Amino acid sequence: MKCVDCGGRGSRSGRVICPPSMSDCTCHTCDGTGIISEHMAERLKCAERIRILRIERGYSLREAAKMLGVRASFLSDVEHGRISPDDIEGRISM
Repeated sequence: MKCVDCGGRGSRSGRVICPPSMSDCTCHTCDGTGIISEHMAERLKCAERIRILRIERGYSLREAAKMLGVRASFLSDVEHGRISPDDIEGRISM
């Protein structure tokens, strides 16, 4: 499956994430391959669902993190698929 972050290029060149001084910046989602596994695709779908639910219910990232007993940076990483949501899954009522 094509990587959703880099569009299958394996690089994030030209994206806000890369400093302008770098000509190439490897995508961390697919490790530069341009392809993600089925497992990663499912993780990203779950992460997006968590983010949508938080926003629909009117919670800021900090408010939701406090209610879940985690740091806002951790919840952000979950919402972006960098960390598996398994650690907070039981705390969220979907």
